[in-house]
Amino acid sequence: QDWLYTPSHYFAEATNGEVFCDPSGEFSLIRKEILHGMPEDVRLKKIASKAIAMAQSGQYNFKRCLQHGDRGAAKLALARFAEQGAEMLFLLNRAHAPYYKWLLRAAERLPILGKETLVLRTLLTDSQISDENKINLVEDFCFNIEKELVNQSLSPAFGDYLEPYAFAVNDKIKNSEIRNLHIMQD
Repeated sequence: QDWLYTPSHYFAEATNGEVFCDPSGEFSLIRKEILHGMPEDVRLKKIASKAIAMAQSGQYNFKRCLQHGDRGAAKLALARFAEQGAEMLFLLNRAHAPYYKWLLRAAERLPILGKETLVLRTLLTDSQISDENKINLVEDFCFNIEKELVNQSLSPAFGDYLEPYAFAVNDKIKNSEIRNLHIMQD
């Protein structure tokens, strides 16, 4: 439960930088466990949670808000999508996401889909891009996430909506207590 309920950025802070003095080696042992020790069931629960949040905020609510003419809500949905998407990139790389203000910069350096961070930056910062192009960028980003979920054998291919992938990932969780938590629990 500590792994599940501790914010990722706490783990990122504890494992960032170099250790200059640790005579007993105890700190380095704990740090190594934090860096590489997230239980797979916890990672899967977090991936499922991010996937469903991305589907809701980016693929569904963003478009609905635009259709209703609520541009403020649409921007909030897009920001939520971008944050969840960047955090998803860290989980797919088996890494801890840093605090939100460093999230995009750090995600750019990830080996798996790190270059997709440019899509998230564009969605958040390019005021010249049309709403239709933003919708397409959201879909392209989700498509690449879906491909990676299949590539990592976390889900079969379901098509172009991220929600069924979330449930498939959740179903792979072995620990029934974690699996049976609400899908958005992370």
